[in-house]
Amino acid sequence: MKNTCWYKYIFFFISFIVCIPAFSENILTREGFYAYKLDNGLELYVQEDFSSALVHMTYAAKAGVSSQLPSTVGFFKLYSKLFWQNNDIPLQDFVDCGCSDFIANCTADCSLYSLSMSLLSWQKGLELFSKNIRNPSFSNTSISIEKEAMSNDMISFFNSSSGFINSAIDSRIFSHSPWKHDSSFYPEMFVNMKTEDCAMRLQLISDLYYTPNNSALFVTGPVSAESVAETVKKLFSSWKRGVYSISSEKNSELPDSRRFVLVSDNFSSSMNQLVVQYTAPELFADLPFSVAAYALSNFLENGKKTNDTSLTFKQSVIEDSFTGISEPDYVNSSFSLDGEYSRVIIQSLMKNNTSPVEQVNHISNALNNTIQNISNEQLTEIKRMSLASIYESISSSVSFIDRLASFWAYGGISYNEKYLQTLKLLSVQEIKDVCIEKPWYFLIIHTETYNKYKDELKAAGYKVISSYANSQFIKSLYAPYQEKKTINSEIALKESNIENLSAEEVSPEQKAVREWVKSNLANVYQTKLSNGIPVSVKTITGSTTCSMIISLTGSKDGVVQNIDKVVVKALTKLLDAQLSKLYEDTSINKIPDTKCWSSLFTSSIQINCLKEDVNTILSSFVSLLVYGSITPSVADECVFSELYEQKAKAQSLQFQLYSKAMQLFYEEKSVVDAFDTDTDSLFQINFDQILECYTNFLDASRLSLVVAGNVNDDFLSVAEQTFGVLKDFSKVEEVTGTTKENKPNLQIPNLLQNIRLHHTFTTDIPAELAGPAPEKLIPTTDFSDPAQLYIELPKLSSTDLMIYRSILGLLVDILNKELASMSNPPAESVSVYFSPDFEPYSCLRFEKVHSRNALQKMTETYLTQFSSNFTNEMMQQAKLKSSTYDFSKTSSVSGTALLMNSSLHVYGKASMYITNFESLYFAQLEQFVSVTHFFNDEYARTWLFSSDTKS
Repeated sequence: MKNTCWYKYIFFFISFIVCIPAFSENILTREGFYAYKLDNGLELYVQEDFSSALVHMTYAAKAGVSSQLPSTVGFFKLYSKLFWQNNDIPLQDFVDCGCSDFIANCTADCSLYSLSMSLLSWQKGLELFSKNIRNPSFSNTSISIEKEAMSNDMISFFNSSSGFINSAIDSRIFSHSPWKHDSSFYPEMFVNMKTEDCAMRLQLISDLYYTPNNSALFVTGPVSAESVAETVKKLFSSWKRGVYSISSEKNSELPDSRRFVLVSDNFSSSMNQLVVQYTAPELFADLPFSVAAYALSNFLENGKKTNDTSLTFKQSVIEDSFTGISEPDYVNSSFSLDGEYSRVIIQSLMKNNTSPVEQVNHISNALNNTIQNISNEQLTEIKRMSLASIYESISSSVSFIDRLASFWAYGGISYNEKYLQTLKLLSVQEIKDVCIEKPWYFLIIHTETYNKYKDELKAAGYKVISSYANSQFIKSLYAPYQEKKTINSEIALKESNIENLSAEEVSPEQKAVREWVKSNLANVYQTKLSNGIPVSVKTITGSTTCSMIISLTGSKDGVVQNIDKVVVKALTKLLDAQLSKLYEDTSINKIPDTKCWSSLFTSSIQINCLKEDVNTILSSFVSLLVYGSITPSVADECVFSELYEQKAKAQSLQFQLYSKAMQLFYEEKSVVDAFDTDTDSLFQINFDQILECYTNFLDASRLSLVVAGNVNDDFLSVAEQTFGVLKDFSKVEEVTGTTKENKPNLQIPNLLQNIRLHHTFTTDIPAELAGPAPEKLIPTTDFSDPAQLYIELPKLSSTDLMIYRSILGLLVDILNKELASMSNPPAESVSVYFSPDFEPYSCLRFEKVHSRNALQKMTETYLTQFSSNFTNEMMQQAKLKSSTYDFSKTSSVSGTALLMNSSLHVYGKASMYITNFESLYFAQLEQFVSVTHFFNDEYARTWLFSSDTKS
């Protein structure tokens, strides 16, 4: 089936999506193919395929664009966009039970929804789908977001040149019902609609069109047809039949002219374009016409000259110099299968070197001569090509059932068999009869060309269409329906049966959250400088300060090494000195606060300053990057500073466990080197290496800039003048290993590992007061060392990741309370750790572990409880804790910048912390429960204990 496309007439050389009605001769007798029909009218087709490891399903409903009414323009597509956003059955539920490859597509005559299901849980996937289709539940937020996106697309398209061309053509041909075609809509009918009204129309579409007797399921995979039928009957038999009968319009009133000229300054002045269409008698095609129209378009596009024929169509128009067509690619023929509106479309592009009227006449003559001279030999070739396409198109069971689903709306699967048989018996005369009706001509020319040939065009019977006139014409087609209060007289009968369609009650807390999210999102924008550096800005108008974070990716295999850390420290130290000098020179009003830090994959420098000083500091920082130099004394100081920090970290038993874990989970040497606690390696860094590494920080491909605060209007222009001068080294062939995407892969194994920790005992007692050392050390095995639990974390959506974090926070609280209440606890306390770069794991860190077995047992018990019995009360506690702690940084400008920077590196979007807050707040228990699934023991876990911890 061809999906009606807004852009099908944009340029002549963009081919139409032609979907050949291709089915094998034994389509209904294919081995392992079964057909069923439930009492409620739902049709089921199963193709057994035990070579596949997945179960694939496609659901078809006769709810395509051609079912639209003036009051439901755009809503059938909106329904499809919302289909997988059911409030009651989150998409994550499908993913959790092994579903994937979700597709939603609203075509001309039906809507199609596909997914793949794991063999181990396909019944669960079908169960979720049955709930999803029978009980649609779309939140006002989802409706509003999708509607706004569609509205913007509609208006943008309607006001574009391509929109003008498409709408002008389809609105003339289908003036009796333009709302049944994507390209001839009147946007205001859809755009100026309140969310509550949208919800009502969506519910009515569900009640009238998404019914069992208007639907079919197509299933294939390594399951028996009998088991599929039993499962479908169990899940769908209670689905009530629909009572709405869809009538087909047969109004054959057409415009009195079929020749039009589209005029605009936006069209090419050197080329003219022609669109010719052959439609069915009275515009309503039957199956024989569709088959013949397809054969004709195939012949015009791909036909070859035979011994008993003249030139092909393409050869004819090229050899005729008056057509202005110089290349075969400058003329294109295609077939549009839109059910009752099937048609043949010919598009051509002509050089603007003669009269456009003369060009059209010569092309038309070539077209007519070609059609009238079709030979039996050419017909045989057309059939052969078509049959070859048929067999190729159903090579797999998935493509087979998807083809069945695509054509099902035209008359069930028997339509496919009839189509095939009609094609085999097709005659030359039947192909010629496609052109029995006068063709439609749409000439597309520049304004100057029109003015030059205006009188000639008028004399030839062409009616002029300008962009404005086209808009007013389409508006007039909708005018009789625009003021109606009810949706439609046909649908109004159903309104009395629909309840609870008003807007949901909004609590003060919900309103406050929504307003906070809306206002904050409006103040965040993300762009890129000319050299590719991403810039994220959050405007906080009431602030007197700004916070800037400049982040740099690792230089070796994407990993931050010791030398990177040294250079970042040196750069920050040089910056501090330069900022102090600027303050002394009164160039800035206050010395900013600066700090730097490094994680596994990024290094960052944060500058907190007064808003008036931002531009000066930006210039100063880039000047330092370009012209600054690290002296040997600064380099030595930074090396020793890093050495001291590493020694301090190496004394931390938790860091020792973490370091061993990273070396265990990563195989790359660059990561192993980064976590090598042998601090002597720092002394091996020489000054030349530091200078060489410093130049890497001039690479624009490794930089990102985040700014929060009261940012001036000219900030972006200043950023372009400063950071924009840096070069993108990734475009230089000699430079490798500096891209942001080459992070090493991490794998969490399923194991328990004992680590030999190095203990350092410290005391705050001065040496002179410590007394003599004991002659004999008393051995002990009770060091009460820490332990760590790493849990594999599959890739989650931003919402689910926030839910996961909040659940872990709640788990830590409960574990700490349990430990505090025990007389002999297996550990003293526990905390949760998330990597700042977001790696696919989470980590629970236990302090002073006394018994590994008891600790494991207690932790596993709560993990099991969370994954099997997560209550509404627990959800509210998790939300409260997360909103209190995870988003507490929003109270300060510098904290906001940190949240933005983290969101940028974790999600690729600096504003995600705002969206996450909303998603977490409005998340339902079902979503929390689905996330606790990741605590199941099917996900890998690694326990790291000290070798000295008792069992």
